[in-house]
Amino acid sequence: MKFTVLFSEITDQLKEMSRIAASNKPEASMQNILMTVKDKKLIMRSTDGNIELEAEVPLVDVESDGATTINAGKLFEVCSKSGKSSAATISLDADAQMLQVEADNTVYEIRSPSADTFPSFEDVNEGLTVTLKQKQLKELLEMAGFCVTNDDFRDYLRGIRFEGEDKHLSVFSSDGHRMAILETTLLEPLTEPLGALLTKNSAIQISNIIDANSDQPVNLIITKNTVSVNCNGYKLKSKLIVCAYPNVRSVIPENIDSTVEVNTKRFSSLVSRVAVISSKRVNGVTMTFGNNSYSLRASNSERETAVHTEKIDGYSGAVVEVSLNASYVIETLSHIKTDNTKLYFPSPLNSVLFAPVTEGSPKSDSIQAKYIISKIAV
Repeated sequence: MKFTVLFSEITDQLKEMSRIAASNKPEASMQNILMTVKDKKLIMRSTDGNIELEAEVPLVDVESDGATTINAGKLFEVCSKSGKSSAATISLDADAQMLQVEADNTVYEIRSPSADTFPSFEDVNEGLTVTLKQKQLKELLEMAGFCVTNDDFRDYLRGIRFEGEDKHLSVFSSDGHRMAILETTLLEPLTEPLGALLTKNSAIQISNIIDANSDQPVNLIITKNTVSVNCNGYKLKSKLIVCAYPNVRSVIPENIDSTVEVNTKRFSSLVSRVAVISSKRVNGVTMTFGNNSYSLRASNSERETAVHTEKIDGYSGAVVEVSLNASYVIETLSHIKTDNTKLYFPSPLNSVLFAPVTEGSPKSDSIQAKYIISKIAV
């Protein structure tokens, strides 16, 4: 195997490959990517056992085809140190199992185990096709991803749930203390009802390879155990979380006693300001709304306090008081892009529902978002 390529043509792909190559695992094969040159194309493949990512790069200067593996992190660092504009001649000594990379008068010889050592990944058969705009899917994943837990023993809290029927798609995520509820419209109707739980890592990797500004469609192919996507020169396959998923719609508040509208950025800033004094154990801020004003209060075990009071138009209902985790409130508000946010206070007051305040009729690809944050005791 021998070919020449500009580092600028493979650096971005190698960056994505390096993210997946499981450098924290002891298996050397998991730290490597598979490189195959065939039909004037360079195909790179990376896996961590749960996700497989493939990228294809066209080549002009190919002396011979072949396949091998190489440490993903090392090759990416070689590219980064050499500069994107550099041209690299890459050749394989199969007998010595060494890959030579020559660029800018620097020659690297890197251990290159046989391609046969690279682990295989489950083939994805035909499945249910879920079609959205690329920017629509990316926004969904980012708006839901921050609510996913990393280490809860309950599997259904470790992923992003997709449920759909016809052209309606619902997306849910929760860490047990807060929940994202997102609704949108698909570009094409589903041929059967959808229910799938994407892992957090899968959602992150899919988000990395799709274009946040593109109106072009992207298809998620979902089977019983896997999800796959093919776009922008990448092919990704990932295992799904297969477990029973609860009826999360049952926790969405129905009996709303009162609502209040606040400026999103201003309210987030004030919560952050007051939370400086909050107990670090619960990071709680007590919010009191009533008489056309609201107050935010935090305290700690050293009897220190912080209180902010502010006028607010349009709220003259009964006094409402609730304590929420300040970090959860701030992070939730950071994902609400509208100027104003509406807070809904249900009965009984076990949580608060946050939703963006939108004007006019929603677009066909818009996302309707709601976030629920459970109250805490301070």
